Amino acid sequence: MIINTLKDTSGKCAEVGRMFNVSDTYVHEIFMSYVEVKRAPLPEVLCIDEVFLDISYSEKYACVLLDFKTNEIVDILPNRWKTTLDKYFYSIPLEEKKC
Repeated sequence: MIINTLKDTSGKCAEVGRMFNVSDTYVHEIFMSYVEVKRAPLPEVLCIDEVFLDISYSEKYACVLLDFKTNEIVDILPNRWKTTLDKYFYSIPLEEKKC
């Protein structure tokens, strides 16, 4: 029911959490467990920024990858740790990373 509600609303975890009497963190965990969001192709110019989300005690900041020219989100990573970024960028085929 939470996933279906997220589809039909603006997608705010806090609002959906209030509807089902659960925390916004729980709504986020349900979403991440059942929904696989594919990464968009790498753009010509990639912006990397951090956003304070305070999802967990150890992961306070998410890493947002953005297409500089269109302002479209390419992907959102759960943290900004070097190991996470290394794993993410190493998983992208070399052909896609070439300009």
